[in-house]
Amino acid sequence: MPPDPFLRVERVSKRHVPRGFQRRPIAPDAPPALHEVSFDLARGRLLGLVGASGAGKSTLARALALVEPPDSGAIFFEGCNLWAARPEERARLRARIQLIPQQPAASLNPRLTAARV
Repeated sequence: MPPDPFLRVERVSKRHVPRGFQRRPIAPDAPPALHEVSFDLARGRLLGLVGASGAGKSTLARALALVEPPDSGAIFFEGCNLWAARPEERARLRARIQLIPQQPAASLNPRLTAARV
């Protein structure tokens, strides 16, 4: 039996809420940003998310990084359900999860290696 995955995403869905001055409800027929996304990722493996603008890549990344909760589904990091964890546990986990922006050269120091950071 294979070991539990390092990261498990189970049926994660998210609808965007309008922000700013236009606080209108979401239209019932509006497509969700994420619809029941599921995958497992083993320790030491890489995953690339590819898709068109508006496909939900950043929305999923924000949910994985504990920035924005999903509307439904679960995200497990090393066996811990991220969004069901107590706030102090989420804070501890948040320190271990990092996002790399779409243009990393604009925000990362090229003189530092990942191991030195």
